[in-house]
Order: sequence, then structure tokens, then C-alpha cells
Amino acid sequence: MELKDIKLEELEKRYKSERDGKIKELDSSIDKPYTMKNGYTRGWQTKDVQVLIKSKFGVSYGSRHVRRIISNLGFVRLVPRPRHKRRNQKDVDEFKEQFKKNAKVLVKT
Repeated sequence: MELKDIKLEELEKRYKSERDGKIKELDSSIDKPYTMKNGYTRGWQTKDVQVLIKSKFGVSYGSRHVRRIISNLGFVRLVPRPRHKRRNQKDVDEFKEQFKKNAKVLVKT
């Protein structure tokens, strides 16, 4: 069969079915937390998914495209708020208590 004999719809079906199978396999792999070499688990990072795609499918994508794939799978990017390494937890707790006491005054009713 020559290239000119293949219809566009056939190409789309072949590509889509192959792609969907790979995406489902990738989706089932990402559902579990990422386990590091020392045994601890954490959330997936883009570079982790890049390595997974490269090892499973032999295809390398850029980080931007991997984020797009992850988004298409229905995952969202969640990042914890940064905390200063020298913050004083006692002062933070004290501030929260003071804020709770004064919040009733600040809230419009």
C-alpha cells in the first residue's frame, strides 16, 4: 500500500488508538505517588513524568509538552505556599491567635 492510497481518516484512527492506549497506560502510572530511591513518596514533578515517558515509550518530550499531557490527563499543578526557613513558629501561632480574636471586628456583618 502506498502513501497516496491511505486515507486521512485511517491515519487518524491509527494514530488516535495508538496514542490513547499509551495515554491510558501513562495515566495509570501517575495515579500512584512517586516513590523516591530512599523509599519516601511525594507528588509527581514534570521531570519525573518526562523520565517515565522516556523509559516506557522511548519518546522524549520537552517539559512544556509534558505539562500539557499531564493537564490533558486531568491533573492540576498544586504547589504549597513557600515558608521562610528562619520563621519563628511561636510568633506565627501567636499571630494566628490574635487574628482570630480580632477577626470578628474586621469582618463585615
